[in-house]
Amino acid sequence: MNNGKLVEVPYPSLGGIEAAGSIGSSAEEMLHWMQMQLDKGKYKGSQVIPAEVIETTHTPVSLQGLMSHPFNKTVLESYALGWEVIDYEGRMIVRHTGGVDGFVSSVTLIPEEELGIVILTNTLDNLLFVSLREELVDAYLDLPFRDYDQLYFNYMERVNSKTEEVYQNRLDTIASIKKLDLKPALYVGTYVHDVYGTIKISSANETEFDVLFEHHYGLGARLQPLGGERFLITYSDPTFGKAVVKFTTEEDRVTDFELKVNPFLEVGSYHFKKL
Repeated sequence: MNNGKLVEVPYPSLGGIEAAGSIGSSAEEMLHWMQMQLDKGKYKGSQVIPAEVIETTHTPVSLQGLMSHPFNKTVLESYALGWEVIDYEGRMIVRHTGGVDGFVSSVTLIPEEELGIVILTNTLDNLLFVSLREELVDAYLDLPFRDYDQLYFNYMERVNSKTEEVYQNRLDTIASIKKLDLKPALYVGTYVHDVYGTIKISSANETEFDVLFEHHYGLGARLQPLGGERFLITYSDPTFGKAVVKFTTEEDRVTDFELKVNPFLEVGSYHFKKL
């Protein structure tokens, strides 16, 4: 979803995250893999992974914190080796999600029940991969029916409404700014990050700028002023989202630029220094 409309996004170039995000699978393949996980490393009678390895990967090694649930009993959430481990209505649940642009997955194991659930979908925006998981687990455990679909739909409606309100306020601010505090030419140039490489910022008009990325072919972004040295960055690929970014200045000179993207892709920020 982009500004309330369903849009097609480009097939992603995974690059540096291929080790974690490039496995292509199917419901049938995941079925066999979950059977192996639930049978302590056995598949069709053969021990394909040592049982102690499976046990170790399912064993919590760090505490994430207290858990809450809108309807049922849970207390703690912990992390094992690549798995979340939680208690739920007296059972241990081993689960995790995953995803890249246009691909979202959820795997849930309840070893005590010999139950495995995999959900493969293409978007985060409706939280189907969460609501469907919750409904399937509760149904299997004979818990009372809860309309998780409506619960998470209402939640996303509230989130989207707030996001749209904030975005509209920023557009109003942008429309009110007719002149920048610094000369537009001071923002123009090449900026470098030791890990990423370079980005180039060029002038689009008297208050706005265009951004091009060295290692993301075809990706661009537009910078629009929010006052001071803050700008709204809107990426040409909606998967990268929108964010508030900031330039740093010293004595009327631009020194660096803080870049952000959709938190789904990267929760941190990157500081590019101006050459």
